[in-house]
Amino acid sequence: MSSTMSGSVFTPQRDKDTQNTTHLGLECKEPSRAARDAVPGGPEVSDAGASPGAAAVSKILEEQDLIDIPRLYRRLRIYALAYNIPAQTARQMEELIATPIAVRLLQLPRARLHDFLVLDAYKPKMHVMYDKYLSGVTADFALNVRRAPAPADPAALPSRCPALWTAFKASAAALSGTTPYSPYEVQALCTQFGTELPQPLLDRFHGAGVAAVEWQESRPGFPTEKEGAQGVGQQAGGKVAVATGPLISASLVETPLMQRFQQLAVEAQVEALRNTRLTNFESDTQTPPPPATVREAAAAAAAAISSGAQTEAPTLMSHSFTKIRGQCDEAGSSGNNNNNTCDGSNHSVPQPQPQPQPQPQPQPQPQGPTACPAESGSGSGSRSLTSASSQTHPLTQPVHDGGVQAMPFDRTERLANSLAQLVITVERINRLKHGCHVALFAGRRSSDLLYLLIQNLYCAVHLHGYCGTSSLYVVAVLGREWTSMGVPERECWGGVGRLVGTHAHEQVSALQQLLASYDIEAGRRCGLHHGVLVTPLLAHLLFLAANGGGGADGGGATALADTFTTAAFLAVSRCAAVPAAFRQDVEAAFGWHIPEYARCFDLFRIWRLDSGNYEQVSEQVVVAWEGRCGELQAQGYPPLAPLELMNSNLSSVDDIAAVSSLHPRIKPTTLAFGTLADGFLPFLEPDCGDEAAAAVDGTELKKEKARAATAAAAGAGAGAVAGADAPVRPTITLASVVMKLVQARPPRQIPTGGGGGGGGGDKMPVCAIKLGDDGGGGGGKVQVDPRLDHDVAMKALHAAVEMARGSATSVLDSDAVSAVLAEAYDMVTRRGVLMAVPPQ
Repeated sequence: MSSTMSGSVFTPQRDKDTQNTTHLGLECKEPSRAARDAVPGGPEVSDAGASPGAAAVSKILEEQDLIDIPRLYRRLRIYALAYNIPAQTARQMEELIATPIAVRLLQLPRARLHDFLVLDAYKPKMHVMYDKYLSGVTADFALNVRRAPAPADPAALPSRCPALWTAFKASAAALSGTTPYSPYEVQALCTQFGTELPQPLLDRFHGAGVAAVEWQESRPGFPTEKEGAQGVGQQAGGKVAVATGPLISASLVETPLMQRFQQLAVEAQVEALRNTRLTNFESDTQTPPPPATVREAAAAAAAAISSGAQTEAPTLMSHSFTKIRGQCDEAGSSGNNNNNTCDGSNHSVPQPQPQPQPQPQPQPQPQGPTACPAESGSGSGSRSLTSASSQTHPLTQPVHDGGVQAMPFDRTERLANSLAQLVITVERINRLKHGCHVALFAGRRSSDLLYLLIQNLYCAVHLHGYCGTSSLYVVAVLGREWTSMGVPERECWGGVGRLVGTHAHEQVSALQQLLASYDIEAGRRCGLHHGVLVTPLLAHLLFLAANGGGGADGGGATALADTFTTAAFLAVSRCAAVPAAFRQDVEAAFGWHIPEYARCFDLFRIWRLDSGNYEQVSEQVVVAWEGRCGELQAQGYPPLAPLELMNSNLSSVDDIAAVSSLHPRIKPTTLAFGTLADGFLPFLEPDCGDEAAAAVDGTELKKEKARAATAAAAGAGAGAVAGADAPVRPTITLASVVMKLVQARPPRQIPTGGGGGGGGGDKMPVCAIKLGDDGGGGGGKVQVDPRLDHDVAMKALHAAVEMARGSATSVLDSDAVSAVLAEAYDMVTRRGVLMAVPPQ
């Protein structure tokens, strides 16, 4: 593969003074002994040359950048024993984090992880459409915390944890200093997504940059979650984070800021847990409390995560006292550690064994620790796996024997915990034998960017049905690191498979607010008192006109239909003919021939279901497809190609089990999820005695997690509350956070007449809206502008709900709806009413 991109020159820098070794089974370069010895010390990678945004993050982070790799191994093994993870399954993760690329990632300074924006692959495709048709539009995106554990309540954080809140605001401000679409991201899009960004387009993206984040007043009272749901929402009043600017610039803030809030939510809970431990410690003025053994932890919390007998592992590890004592002794008795604990500092790294690789994404074989990049100042090839233990961790505290132990719940501990959770989750999913493709839609809500990277690498190898990742961020970081390791360029971009993705609700929300007069006009021409939603369909057509439908046959055209309910989208798309101008555009640009008799419904082969009851919504889609096929056959035309259903509204493994057991008629072809493969187990004590995890019976964890969730819902911090019958181990929960487009503004008043009826700006809704398929009216995934007064927001919401229901249930005039849609398409694509400079 050439290093010259279409429209831009991409020349990755490679490390000098390298020698051949292996990396994930590939030939690569490892720094030579002479090169290593020439460096004074510290990790092989650094934050030198980091972006301005990363530099700012580096200054405000309070935790140590580096992961203590030997302790990560030890703690991962302890969690595997305590939570009864099958031995072979646990070893898969050990082997992964022993590979050179994983060790390199573990050594990255935390700030270095913020060199790139946390973007999904669909973003640049939407930005191509915005640049082509909506270049004059400005927008506001507002952060909305749907649910958060009590310590992460954004209304209380500024006063409760001022240092954390100040750091979060600084990191949000630093986003505007990050350059979007770096050469590594451009290369990733080209090689893994088939999307090329020409240099003139990149110049415009770089010139506009990333919008600044401002903190504005929000209004209390708008319900953002269903009654009785856990946690608190940001829209209870106070300040709300808003990104304002050109549509592309504001859109670039969305996913990175969501991830940073998730990270803040985790750190706020860590702070609360540490304060609880400190308070409990100081309350005992005579002797410090003895450390709990893993047996005690396991008695209260340990088990393989399972929701029922049908998903239990057929065979789990049986831990006898002798076996566990031997393993603890092996881990902890070397060096000066003679207390038979599992926390010895000289534990040897487990030797990875080759694993069979799943198809159709073959992965290279992991190599042993000796193949890892060596640290400077060491003559051992395994130095990079052991040197971290000799460095003093800044978040440490003295213990009573004069030694040093890591601060509770530090980043190494959290990573070990979450990786164990990942192993369990993947194992549970695999046991379902679901028979679906699986797309990893992780990134925006990830608890930690390092975890995100390892999560992707692990799922690519071990998650059955894995078909790719949506994370442009992950592919770009891995490409950068493999390039720096000297991996041949042709092998730098396939570690997590291909990039996958659809598009987002923001484009529909924006078009509906900007061109709402066309919806009103469509309703008027149909003789209705309410509008008919042609603008969601228009947004989909513009996306396809700018990016194509995934080939000459349009086989990748995807409908994300729930912004104003799937039922409304189905009704209007079956009614509306495909505009002639659109057919001409896609045939000329992509060779996609669409017959004259086609309805807009016919364009979409893939339907992504992102809210509501999957079984009910999928039934609606399939019934519509069956009805349309019947119409075509009655007219003498061939039926439509089979549908593919994607379920991206999955919150648990139980959800996967439920939908994968549905009748094949409505069973999803693809499962897409991210957050359900993230999160934490209840934490174990940092010390481990002889008895370790010898008595895990696999029955208590589900009960404990339920108690922890109840405690968190009651405002008891991060779940560190004991029940009457059994102690509850401390845990950390993830926030439910979104950042949605809430305002879109045209560059000028949209002309009156010729289509759209009543003109433009004076008939625009007061904000952009998202309804979803959860019932509308203030629950589920509904989104309005949180800065609006409650009555104003509710009035706009009710109008949108009425129009969606009317569009779905009214008898529509096909000719009228088709005409208005065609007029709207011409107004945007030919007259350029939303462009900064309309065509002459």
